[in-house]
Amino acid sequence: MTDNRVVLLLPQDDLTTEVAQGLSQAGFTVEVLAEVAALRNTAPPRVVVLTETGTPPVAGRVRELLDLWSEPVRVLVVCGGGETCNVASILEAGADDFVLLPLRANELVVRITASALRQRALDETERHKRDAAALLELSQTLSSSLQIPLILHSACRLIAQVMGVERCSIVMVDAETQEGVVVAVSENRNTKDLRVSLRKYPEINKVLETGAPLVIEDAEHSDLLSSARESAPGLISGTSIVIPILVEEKVTGVFFLRSRQRRRPPNEREMQFGQTVANATGIAVRNARLFEGARASSERIFKERERTEARLRALQRYEGFFEDAADGMVILDSDATVIYANREGAAALGLTKSEVLGRQLTEFLAADSVQMLEKVLGEVVAGRYRKTFDIYAVVDGGNERCLSCSAGAVGEAGSRDRLCMISFRDVTELREMQTELKATKEFLENLINSSVDAIIAADIKGNVILFNKGAENIYGYRADEVIGRIHVSRLYPTGVAREIMVALRSDAYGGRGKLSSMRKNILTKDHEEVPVNLSASIIYEGGEEVATVGIFSDLRERLKIEQRLSQAQEQLVKSEKAAVVAQLAGTAAHELNQPLTSILGYAEMLKVKIPAESPLRKPVDIIFREGERMADIVRKIGRITKYEIKNYVGNTMIVDLERASDGSRPPAELAESIPPATNKSGNG
Repeated sequence: MTDNRVVLLLPQDDLTTEVAQGLSQAGFTVEVLAEVAALRNTAPPRVVVLTETGTPPVAGRVRELLDLWSEPVRVLVVCGGGETCNVASILEAGADDFVLLPLRANELVVRITASALRQRALDETERHKRDAAALLELSQTLSSSLQIPLILHSACRLIAQVMGVERCSIVMVDAETQEGVVVAVSENRNTKDLRVSLRKYPEINKVLETGAPLVIEDAEHSDLLSSARESAPGLISGTSIVIPILVEEKVTGVFFLRSRQRRRPPNEREMQFGQTVANATGIAVRNARLFEGARASSERIFKERERTEARLRALQRYEGFFEDAADGMVILDSDATVIYANREGAAALGLTKSEVLGRQLTEFLAADSVQMLEKVLGEVVAGRYRKTFDIYAVVDGGNERCLSCSAGAVGEAGSRDRLCMISFRDVTELREMQTELKATKEFLENLINSSVDAIIAADIKGNVILFNKGAENIYGYRADEVIGRIHVSRLYPTGVAREIMVALRSDAYGGRGKLSSMRKNILTKDHEEVPVNLSASIIYEGGEEVATVGIFSDLRERLKIEQRLSQAQEQLVKSEKAAVVAQLAGTAAHELNQPLTSILGYAEMLKVKIPAESPLRKPVDIIFREGERMADIVRKIGRITKYEIKNYVGNTMIVDLERASDGSRPPAELAESIPPATNKSGNG
């Protein structure tokens, strides 16, 4: 319907001309036609004026006129006032008003204007009723069903109905593939997860980038859709409307509305309705945790009480959403004055709703949270959605409670009526737990990284998930080169990792799932095998193996020390044996020297006394020669300085005199120490 179009089915005379001029000055578009048939296949006007004269009778022409359109049209009849003017039949036929002749142009202009305004008010009321019914239906669906496809389809159908378009789709964005996923369409309840390439939809990409709704009134001539028209010639036409679905300041999807024929741009009411449904849909997708969307706002709500009350009345139809929300919700003006709070919001502050309304939210906050709230209000009034942030409320006589909040604005940017809606949840215990877990995590990380031993953990598939500083020192890898990149089997020689797992799963090394101590070799980054002492265990969750952890002690220095100690012990044994042999040799040489001296002396005396041709001379020579040989052996024994042995008969080992003596004493020394034999005959 054209809101300001008026059709005059009146004679072409001065009065009609004057009426047309008056209506034009009042802002109406006026058409003067001769008969009802001229209105066929045209858009319905706001008001039609016709006279009682003509054929068929006026009541029939009124019915014919109203049958042309499905939408209501105001009909005003100009009657002569005589017998032919049957007012009852005219009104029964559907006329809304009549004017009796004679009439004045100004009077007719006023009557037409009043009739148009009444119809406009009725239409607006009807639209509000339809909007309220649609939102009530959506509210009932959200509160009574947990089936996301049903909720999404209902939202599509309702928004298409209210916006007056043929098709509405919900397109969500797959964060991993950056593809579009059509999760619901208005005309098909069974559509589910239809993937589309967003490169073919520049209008959706623009909304994803800006986060603002987009209206393309004439898609066939839009510069934005030029590439889409080239890839799909003849298919891009009509009007497109794209409304973002926002979740924590991020566009996670859009409502994509299309009309095959070009239509008028949606008005502010329709766009607000569409955005409201989009926000409610976003909440449903997130399991109804937050309700995004609010209505008109104001910068000076406290000083302009009447304007505030009017805005609150506009929000009353959504009160059910707020009151049934699991999270606390408050609506603030630019001065942080609470103009609305739901039950959960007041309870989180330790107060009732009546105790919260009309007071500034800063009264209930800790000092360091007041500045945070003022900063958020400034951002929200400027049109930016504030992602999750924490503030601390002082409740129950001084106890601080941590509230996790999200804030958003509704209303036109720069408008005096812009409000801020904050939704929040008490997360005091959660934050305390997070702080404790963080401190524990940091302590354990420091403890693990401070260990001299290598500590390595892997998940049950063998992927390394922990690699401390000690492991870096032994293996030569950096942690970021190993964690999530190297399978644990590559840290051992071939087959060793499997041997360790077999040992862990047996009962022979400290119990099932434990390995108390085992000496193994590991494989470093430079492919060097390093001996280590290994302790390991399997980590269980619910009786299932989820990870393994091992502690490695580097044995290289210990083995070097053990080797040096063994060598020192061997050297000490040799030194002790050499000392014993030297002492024994000295004693033997000393003790044998005296009798050997006598033997050589007497043998020499016999050689002097016995002639060379005597048969006794040969035995004496043998005795003397063997005595000298024994003297040489005694001299070697006296020179022993180290422990050297050699094989003798069988497996017997004896001292090797040649190698054991250092040869520092001349061979004749021992002989010189033996006095010459006494020549008793006087001839020697």
